[in-house]
Parts: sequence; structure tokens; C-alpha cells
Amino acid sequence: MKKIVMMTLALLFCGVHGFGQGVIQIKGSDTMINLVQRLAEVYMEAHPDASIAVTGGGSGVGIAALIANRVHIADASREIKPKEIAMAKENGVVPYEIAIAIDGLCVIVNEANPIKSLTMSQIGQIFRGEITHWKELGGKDLPISLYGRQPNSGTYVFFMEHVLGNKDYSPRMKRMNGNAQIVEGIISDKAGIGYVGVGYV
Repeated sequence: MKKIVMMTLALLFCGVHGFGQGVIQIKGSDTMINLVQRLAEVYMEAHPDASIAVTGGGSGVGIAALIANRVHIADASREIKPKEIAMAKENGVVPYEIAIAIDGLCVIVNEANPIKSLTMSQIGQIFRGEITHWKELGGKDLPISLYGRQPNSGTYVFFMEHVLGNKDYSPRMKRMNGNAQIVEGIISDKAGIGYVGVGYV
């Protein structure tokens, strides 16, 4: 599975409107939230006068907040798009990217699933809805239950581009709000399959 580069998008100037004075606002990727929260904690321990607020919502949500000048930093599990850069500049925001980590994506199934490996092609077919039953892959007589992310997730975009070949996800896919929800769903679903960051496995 290809890896995704984590990006932190920061403003080139100060004076972001609508924030509590002295509080650095960071918003974005659910894949990155545990890492960014820990980094914020370590920084605040070393700098007691600093105050950093970290929230999730997805890469797209964080980037939209940066474009709207509502946060200082947007953390994202995808690169900022040219149209987003243009929108930011129109709003007086000049974003730049800093890679802070690399995360691997993995595909997970319920532990009761006898299938131990799938090809990239098979995974693409499954999530596009071309393969809909585990029996087609030599598995149990169960319909495949798909778990994925919301469209505002950088992981959703990356998986669609690199695994689905820029084709649409199956309309049967359950769109979850984060990696943890996908893991929880698959634990209780013997027919489940989903994709998450390696840190959640």
C-alpha cells in the first residue's frame, strides 16, 4: 500500500481573525489528530505560556478553515489542491506545506475472516462495488460490508486516487467519521472490510 504524506499548512503572517488571544488553533486530519495532540502537549510542557487547541474533522475541513482564516494551522493527510491555494490567496491567506510525518494505509477485515491477503486490484474492485461477496474471493458465504471515510477526509481522497484509480466508491460503503469508527465497525462485523492509518491497527 502506498504511503500518504502528512502536511501542515500554516499562514505566512499573523493576525488571524476570530481567535482567543495567544491560542494557536490547529484543525484537520483525523488520521493526524493523535500525533498533533501529542506534539502540542510536548510543546506546551516546554513553553508553559503557550496555548494550542487541536481539533479534527478531516483534512478538507481543516483546509477550509484555513482558507476562511479561522485557524492558524490545518493538518492534512493530502496535499493542498491548486484551487484551494487560489481560494486562500483570494481571501488574503498564503498557505505553505510542511511535511511532518509519513503514514501507511492498511486494509483491515474482521479477525474471523479466513482471507489473509488481497491484491491491490481486488481491493479496488471491492471498494468500487465490482466484487460484492466474500465467496467470490474464496471466503465465506457473506456479502461484503464496506467501511470508508467521509469525502472531506484526505485518506478518502488518497485511497480513491491510488487504489480505486480515481473511480467512484461503491454507494454501499458506510462513510465513517474517523479511523476509530472504522476499526470499531469491523470488530463487530464479520463481513467488514475497511482502510485505516497504520497507527490505528
